[in-house]
Amino acid sequence: MTFVNLSAFYLLFSLGFVVLFYFLKGRKRDYVIPSTLLWENMITDYRTKRPQFRLHLDPLLFLQLFILILLIFAYARPQLKSTAAQNKYVLIIDASGSMQADDIKPNRFGSAVNKAVEFVNQSAVTAEFCVIKAAASAAVETDFSNDHGYVVEVLSNLSCTDAPLSVSAALELVASMGSNFRNAEVVFFTDGAFEPSELESDLSLDIAYVLVGGQAENIGITGLEIRSITGRPGEYDVLVRVKNASDKVQNLLMTISREERIVISEEISLNPHEEKAYIYSIKSENRAVYLVSLHINDHLSLDNTAYFVVNSDEEMRVLIVGPGNYFLERALLTIPQIRLFTKPELIGSELELYDLVIFDRVKPPAQIMMNAIFFGTIPPELDLYKSDIISEPLITGWEKDHPLLRFVDLSELRVQEPIGLDLPKEFTAVVYSTQCPLLLTYEQPDFRWLLFPFDLYQSNLPLIVGFPVLMANTASWFYPQVFDANYALVKTGRMYQFPVRPLKKVMQVTKEDNFVPFYRSSSLILIADLDRAGVYTIDYSDGSSDYFAVNLLSADETDLTTKLDSIDSIIGVEQGEFRLDLWDYFIIAAVILLILEYYLYHQVLIVRGLKRGGISNNDS
Repeated sequence: MTFVNLSAFYLLFSLGFVVLFYFLKGRKRDYVIPSTLLWENMITDYRTKRPQFRLHLDPLLFLQLFILILLIFAYARPQLKSTAAQNKYVLIIDASGSMQADDIKPNRFGSAVNKAVEFVNQSAVTAEFCVIKAAASAAVETDFSNDHGYVVEVLSNLSCTDAPLSVSAALELVASMGSNFRNAEVVFFTDGAFEPSELESDLSLDIAYVLVGGQAENIGITGLEIRSITGRPGEYDVLVRVKNASDKVQNLLMTISREERIVISEEISLNPHEEKAYIYSIKSENRAVYLVSLHINDHLSLDNTAYFVVNSDEEMRVLIVGPGNYFLERALLTIPQIRLFTKPELIGSELELYDLVIFDRVKPPAQIMMNAIFFGTIPPELDLYKSDIISEPLITGWEKDHPLLRFVDLSELRVQEPIGLDLPKEFTAVVYSTQCPLLLTYEQPDFRWLLFPFDLYQSNLPLIVGFPVLMANTASWFYPQVFDANYALVKTGRMYQFPVRPLKKVMQVTKEDNFVPFYRSSSLILIADLDRAGVYTIDYSDGSSDYFAVNLLSADETDLTTKLDSIDSIIGVEQGEFRLDLWDYFIIAAVILLILEYYLYHQVLIVRGLKRGGISNNDS
């Protein structure tokens, strides 16, 4: 037998008070009084007698002591331990977007929490529970605790997210608990709207499942992409993917609106379990937030809307330092977001006024700790790695998957006299030749460099069709948040990060007037808490603002069908056989003895009364 509340045994000292009362209790005697005139004198004489410290062994004393002991043991919460009862449980609560489906009341998440609370309440009193909330990431809400009231409070305060579920993240977190995990059973409360293959891992976890929800029908937006139309500033192509995750044909209205004004409206039709892509063109000459909506009443409203942002009026200040370069200037001027400045040389500390500085055939100053591009020159720090001028090296390859070289073909590139460099380990070559690298990148926490160790006028690079694309890729490599329309599209559960700009200090990040924490890591701003869909605002020190949109966009979350029907380890929450509390039995026994004590006490009084009555009659 074990006791949950051992401090209750301090009350055993109260047994002494019961015994003390019996010590102080005087023995009652029968007196024959010939006259009532003597009654007051006898009462006075009786009260002035000192108490006799003698213990009168009365059966009621032992009965009362036993009743008090029973009540103290009941307060100590006695329990018989059962070897069949599990002592530790890890409760994983699925808090992903699909758990907001309302095919059951109040919704799948609320049902999962209610079942988890019921599981705790029906488990053994000594059972310990650890609660883990699982979505795109997993977090321990409370470590193992046998305070069931506290565990229930933690469960009741959980909230569902708009993020997709990462089963692997939850299982890896459980496995990382080490010794605390031993002898613990993992119970996963979920709707099972994920592929069983996601449960395959090398973690050797024995998991039981409590399923909520069923075969709900749903339709949702599963993909969204924005692309700027080349040569047409302010015009974009919008690709929207819609999936019908139901067993019947769905006909509905899809709209794209801006500031509650509908700009595109179309009736669409999808066959059962069909996914289609729709492409639309929009025009926006300034910053704007758009909303894509599916007008349908289904079981999950979260995936019926998606936001996207276009920042057409965003500018990047670029300075070219050099004698002048027609090809370079014309290529940069074709990029609408660039505001271009040219100077033959630098004056003072004016570098801080620009987002990007390009040194064209002029020697740059030492210790340039900012974003920079070098054409036909190298920073002074690389003089130690400089070798002789090389004549007409042959191109041997380039990193086609690098962001700088997307859609760029350099097979026809010819360079006459590049600067030979013995590649420092901190630099990365992305274009190779037979004798030296022809394009190098250098990335530090606070800035980036791009090196073209040759003169544009001594190469055919400006004449290659992909040269304007290369310049556009270069600008986007430095500041993707300005040039990449898709960069401001983030999926829930992921982190949004963007490079810091010299002239724009981030003051705050908000969503619907609620502050969102952000962090600075070297030259990057990181915003991690993105488990809610919607539009986020970034306010800068210069009074300007940027926006980015967070959406679910997950085909797995849109498909609400439970896919764990074939799993054999599905369990319920009927754990009552493990509750072996004895306190209620002690209370019942104490009540029965109290009734017996009441009966015996009054029986004694009746007997004494009869005796007194008999004596009076005889004497009379």
